[in-house]
Amino acid sequence: MGLFGSSDPTVQAEKALAKEAKAEEKQLKQAEKALAHTEKSEAKAAKAEVKAHSAHDKAVKVEQKAAAVLSKANHKHDEAVNHQNASVNEIERKSAEHQRIAQELQQKKANLEHLAHKHEYNEHNRDGKLQELHHQPEQTAAAVTSDLHHGQHVGQGQPGGVGYEQGAPGVGAGAGTGYTQGQTGATGAAYGQQAASGGVPPTATRL
Repeated sequence: MGLFGSSDPTVQAEKALAKEAKAEEKQLKQAEKALAHTEKSEAKAAKAEVKAHSAHDKAVKVEQKAAAVLSKANHKHDEAVNHQNASVNEIERKSAEHQRIAQELQQKKANLEHLAHKHEYNEHNRDGKLQELHHQPEQTAAAVTSDLHHGQHVGQGQPGGVGYEQGAPGVGAGAGTGYTQGQTGATGAAYGQQAASGGVPPTATRL
């Protein structure tokens, strides 16, 4: 037997085979450990993937719910915008209607005031004619009949002469001149003279 072991080829071969087997066994154990570690990692990854799918499904449901809420909110917003626009149009319509009615009201007020003054003016004329009927029955009656036949107020001035508009300022103001200016013709002159002298006779009972 040599210093560094047997020089027998058979022994050396046996030792080499044993060493090789030992090395392979070591590699095998290392591979088994690596496999077990990887299997654990794969199982963990599989669970994580399932968890990710579950989270995704939940996220999809949340998104769908949010989309439904958003769609409903958008619909409500559109309705609110349409209602707002309709209210603006309604304001404009009501404002225009109010302005129209306000103008109509002013016109009717002015017309009523005009008719009231005209009525008062003609009432004075008629009262004067009633007074004249007691003093000059035939002449006054003829003048009244003529005025009514031509569709004129009793004692009203002719179209070309001084008429109601000039006489109107004296209505209700105690000014006899307003009525004096409005009188034309034979019968109107007599009443004008009475008004100018400040002596309108007491009003007779109206027919």
